[in-house]
Amino acid sequence: MSGKVRLKPNGVLDEDPMTLQDIAYKYICNNLDVISYEDESLDRSRILRDGIVLPNDICDRLLEAYQQFYRHLDDRFVTLFRDKHRTSLKVVHLRNSTLTNSGLAILMRHELYSLSIWYCDRITEWSQELLAHHGESLRSLELGIGSHMLQNRDPNDKEPVDFQLNCPNLRRLVLNGVPLHHKLQFAHLDDLIHLDLTSCVLGNFSLSALTSLPKLHTLILFNVWPIENGLHAICALKQLRTLDISISSSGNGHGTYDFPDETLEMLMDNLRELTHLDISGTNLAGNGVATKGSCYKNTDIPGLVSRTQRPLQFLGLYHTAHWACKRHDIPAIELFEYERLISVLLHGVSKTEQEGFVQRIAIYLLNTLACQVDGKQKLFLGELGVVSTMLSLIKDRLTRSVFDDVMEVAWSTMWNVTDETAINCKRFLDGRGMEYFLRCLNTFRERDELLRNMMGLLGNVAEVKWLRPKLMTQKFIEVFAELLSSESDGIEVSYNAAGVLAHIASDGPVAWTIREPSREKVLASMVEAIRRWDIKSERNINYRSFEPILGLVRCYETPQCQHWAVWALANLTQVYPDKYCLLVEQENGIQILKELITHPSPYEEIKEIARMVIARCSSWP
Repeated sequence: MSGKVRLKPNGVLDEDPMTLQDIAYKYICNNLDVISYEDESLDRSRILRDGIVLPNDICDRLLEAYQQFYRHLDDRFVTLFRDKHRTSLKVVHLRNSTLTNSGLAILMRHELYSLSIWYCDRITEWSQELLAHHGESLRSLELGIGSHMLQNRDPNDKEPVDFQLNCPNLRRLVLNGVPLHHKLQFAHLDDLIHLDLTSCVLGNFSLSALTSLPKLHTLILFNVWPIENGLHAICALKQLRTLDISISSSGNGHGTYDFPDETLEMLMDNLRELTHLDISGTNLAGNGVATKGSCYKNTDIPGLVSRTQRPLQFLGLYHTAHWACKRHDIPAIELFEYERLISVLLHGVSKTEQEGFVQRIAIYLLNTLACQVDGKQKLFLGELGVVSTMLSLIKDRLTRSVFDDVMEVAWSTMWNVTDETAINCKRFLDGRGMEYFLRCLNTFRERDELLRNMMGLLGNVAEVKWLRPKLMTQKFIEVFAELLSSESDGIEVSYNAAGVLAHIASDGPVAWTIREPSREKVLASMVEAIRRWDIKSERNINYRSFEPILGLVRCYETPQCQHWAVWALANLTQVYPDKYCLLVEQENGIQILKELITHPSPYEEIKEIARMVIARCSSWP
């Protein structure tokens, strides 16, 4: 369901109400007995009731709605569509599904028009035969991350699978992260206009295989390397309008061309119809300095000299060498200038009057950005100095014994940029972050929001196994253990302190390198704190993934760590079932909890909480 996000008068985010059609589909998804029944002889598979015929538009929307409204799509559900005379599917988009090859076979017998598969790791390379038998009807095929139809399921096995795309009528093809076999052919795809090979592994595959695509106008080669020797083949695609040869990070040498100016000029001279170009993360924009005898003018990007009179509609320069996006004369209408935005905000935070209006606005905007961006952009925020800048602000206020909203938001910003980003956690530790944590704790102990933000940040640090030894000092452990009894900000500080200690203790007795406080005493205090918390407590925390928590659920050597982990899952699924029941299921949490219940190591209290999580997820919605 899509909805416009807006603010209520009290500042809380709201969204548009569901449409009547959405309400109807949600009701059917939650009450499948209205249109079907479970066949006990077929593993409780769903069978369409007699007399019911579902046309194509309803079938497509029902499949989409079932995935949208909190449910896992599995083989039992898709048997609804087994009868092709009473059901009809054309557009199938699968995401985070537990569907197997058998379930996919039922769907593909409908001679689909569009098929998209993402994060469906039970679909294996054996399903290639389905493409061979039912691929002729496809106009769009998208095989994303976690789809193993055309690659080995073992992530360590990078050997290309020998396959051919028997989909002669494709107009759009997306392959993500697939090792391409050198025999793979594209010549028969006469109607292909959009090809996305993001993160595909070329190996011995040659880009010259693409030269026979007469109608191709969009080619995405994001994070595909090396391609320098294949660019001559790309130059043969004369109808190309959009080309993406960007790289997410050039730190490992990827995206670095031997002759960047000449390479970009060659592309421009041959691809005369090009309107959109992304060279982010590469050195193709050159260094902006004229060489002896050069004749380019009206542009600070030498390779684009031929486009000064016909500027590109879009030019991606994110994280290019020599800060290309800061140059003045660039022949493009629209630039991706995330770098400049962050730099301006950092300047506003660090170079303007302390406690001034500009500084406060800048740090709030930085925190908002840090909260909304993905892992790659969090890395970039760290590279640009967000962590060090926040630490400088905190140091300044500690020196002056000043507490204000800038200090509070500075800790919040670091909490956000360290989320699932280990290198930013290291930047925090290397920048004397623990020293400032202790000083803030001693100086501003009564500030609940500050304490919550600091402990949230340290929770992120503790999730990084190779950084945990830096937290193993008597002083730090004493502080974390003391905070277990804190009632600051509800349970948040106590909860985060227990989480930090649980991760540290999960490394085992050998990693506990201090004598006092003892590991046994700290673990006992942690369990006492957990037993005090109200399972219905509302939270000031947001999880994008349960991977670290589920890792602790499997820590059978230290049941106390499991106790914190299952309590966290129980609390979140009890209070916010809409979001977190789905997340537990998506990340295989139900199976992990069932394994815990049958294991002899965890004590019964842990198993009871685990049963609570399973029951909540099974009954929701």
